[in-house]
Amino acid sequence: MRMLGTVVGGILVAAAFPVATEAAEPYDSVSVQQYGHLAADGLVTLSGTYRCINDSGSGPVFVATTLKQNSASHSIGGSTAVCDGQEHPWTNTGKVDTRSTEGAVYAAGAAQVEARLMSLRTAGGWLPLPHFLAGQESPVTLVGP
Repeated sequence: MRMLGTVVGGILVAAAFPVATEAAEPYDSVSVQQYGHLAADGLVTLSGTYRCINDSGSGPVFVATTLKQNSASHSIGGSTAVCDGQEHPWTNTGKVDTRSTEGAVYAAGAAQVEARLMSLRTAGGWLPLPHFLAGQESPVTLVGP
């Protein structure tokens, strides 16, 4: 009887925690590397990875990024995405102010990056509007002068 209880218990545990036999469905995602580069001339380079599934109803897809530090916020370029369900790297660059009349605007150190995977879709047949597929806001460390 004890043996039967052990077998039944094992079956119940196996049913409650099934083993994955197939890969998870692909989904749209974007991530940000924990370090960005800030050059002396204000050129910022940010990077990460993205994945987007092939959605035949969407237009072009982009990875757009915004850098935030203290009270400053600045768009840092954008890159075209390939939507094949695979993970791909992205890198965006853009120039920011490193000096102002009050002192440094962007400097090496802690910052936030907002990354968005977005497509342009036509609404009403003629006006392309952004459609957000995935997003992430992450702390980063700007490395540079």
